[in-house]
Amino acid sequence: MKSKITIFCLMLVLLLTNSCTQKLYMMYAGMHEPKVETTESLRKYMRKIKMTSDNVFTTKNIESFQNQLFFAGGSVPEALIFNKNLDNIIYRDTNECNAHAFSAILELDKNKTYQINDLVKFNDINAGLCDLEGNPTKITVNDNSDFLVVIYWAKFTGRLNKDHVNVWEKDAIKNTNANIQVVKINLDQLSFWGNE
Repeated sequence: MKSKITIFCLMLVLLLTNSCTQKLYMMYAGMHEPKVETTESLRKYMRKIKMTSDNVFTTKNIESFQNQLFFAGGSVPEALIFNKNLDNIIYRDTNECNAHAFSAILELDKNKTYQINDLVKFNDINAGLCDLEGNPTKITVNDNSDFLVVIYWAKFTGRLNKDHVNVWEKDAIKNTNANIQVVKINLDQLSFWGNE
């Protein structure tokens, strides 16, 4: 039995490191090569996967896109959590995947103290944002929010938006230990960037 598990693990490593297999996984997950999106293509996609359209932001140009991608750790979808003081809290080790967001959001508690990440500042994330029409805007934090969850998403990540982004938002609503505000920042390349 132990040898079967070892063989399975080796096969899994080979599959995940093989570029053909990665392409198959991308197709399975509904991922595709990133392309330039429009306001309407994003709105249509959000309706299709039943993503709420409130509190949705995006980047105004390539520079703000690169900044936001840096804060997301180069990973999409991704979730950052801020406390009432807008300090970024640590909910997992830096080398762990975003799967920890599922339990972390559900278990947020306004009466608990969390470790702070001093490297990520809310004001830096709030800079360079715009609405889906390209109008400059900022995230407004509700006075009664105990936590703010910032979710990064992109249309090209396919089903991961439905399986992660939508679920994280629902987890925030289900949490009865804290009042959690959710905002979503899109990381697709947008037509209003111009020739960048």
